[in-house]
Amino acid sequence: MLSQTIRFDPVDIRAKLPDPRMWPGELDDLPGGRRKYRLIARRDVSAIAERAVQEGSSCSVAQLHVACVAWGTNPGQPLVRALKPMHEAGVTDKLAGGLDLAHREGPVSAYRALSGGGRFKVRNLAAGFFTKLLYFGGYDTKPLLGRPLIYDSNVVAALNKWTNDTWKVDGPPEMYSRYLDLAADWAREAGTDPDVIERALFGR
Repeated sequence: MLSQTIRFDPVDIRAKLPDPRMWPGELDDLPGGRRKYRLIARRDVSAIAERAVQEGSSCSVAQLHVACVAWGTNPGQPLVRALKPMHEAGVTDKLAGGLDLAHREGPVSAYRALSGGGRFKVRNLAAGFFTKLLYFGGYDTKPLLGRPLIYDSNVVAALNKWTNDTWKVDGPPEMYSRYLDLAADWAREAGTDPDVIERALFGR
């Protein structure tokens, strides 16, 4: 699962960042793909997350988010929309505040703060991306409060297909909580980890 790889254009991402300090230097060392692209795997984002959490600065968390965008945006999709939130004033502090909340109070509290009218809400930042930040930066920090998982349109589509409940992109915190509980239950039944369930949903 850690080898799940996406190609990205480093020049394009750099050009769309409002501050060069948001660029994670680890992306410069990744192998190349066809033509202008480099290849980023889930394990690469995890390594950046480990470094960002150790450093603990808002700039490092912003770099982690940029890595999540590089990995989480399918090739050919416009990056303007994915990186637009990085231009909002105070975005680095808001992302860092959301991740810190995940570490202290768990993923649902962080989801609530980053979504809707939450105190760390970033305009134009959808759950599909901020849950990637929570997943990579906070998966092992509060396991008793639930492990944060990616909740994007692919996962939502799979949940609507394979369950009898209704799931929505950017759904309310209660919906995200229900998803985490369901994934944890399925993981226990299968003898695996919740993020393996998320990856299976993504691929369906």
